[in-house]
Amino acid sequence: MADSVFSAIHNWFRAKNQEAAEALSDPVRDGKLAIQDSEKQIEEFTSKIATLIAETKRLERQATDSASEVVKYQSVAAQAVRAGNEADARDAIMLKQKAEQQAQTFAAQLTANKDLVTKLRDQLNAARMKVAQAKSNITQLQARSSAAQIRTDLAKAASEFHSGKGGLAALDDLEKSVNKQESVAEAYEELAGSSAPVGQALLDKYSVGNASVDAELQQLKSGLLGGGTPNLSLPHSGS
Repeated sequence: MADSVFSAIHNWFRAKNQEAAEALSDPVRDGKLAIQDSEKQIEEFTSKIATLIAETKRLERQATDSASEVVKYQSVAAQAVRAGNEADARDAIMLKQKAEQQAQTFAAQLTANKDLVTKLRDQLNAARMKVAQAKSNITQLQARSSAAQIRTDLAKAASEFHSGKGGLAALDDLEKSVNKQESVAEAYEELAGSSAPVGQALLDKYSVGNASVDAELQQLKSGLLGGGTPNLSLPHSGS
């Protein structure tokens, strides 16, 4: 159980790291940085090839010197033989053979170095051409990257519009909220109307007013308009 939990957590962190890397990625920026890194590598590579070429030239001089030593000691040995000095002739021959061995070693190293220099130069030229091509294409790549970003943004906007997650969806949510508030208000209004005493609504609807007030008002109007003094005394109750 614990192993599965740790594995799930590990995978979650891996996924989040990958998402963060994708979010922070910039193809054009990364391309320019890659060109800079490649140019630095080419510079270091060129320096190493130059060192190898210098070593090759040194081997060429040593090989030439060893060949000269062979010729020189061969001549000395011959002269010693003609002079009847066998010991000197033997020493000269030994020195000549040593020079021959050195010459053979230098020649083998020289051949290997020259082959290596040729291969490295080919690789260097290929790298330089690739970097030059990348430099010439960086503007085009930048334009393509911008166009791709615009297409992605438009596609996301269309997807959000159809899925109800965009700005227009917020307006729809606002309208739904207002409709809900209006419905609640109407519900409370209905409850307030139904809270009056039973029958009060009918009395309010069909009420004809206060009859005594209407009668006294009519009497006042008749007295004033008829020139008489209106009788405003209170009515006496019969005995």
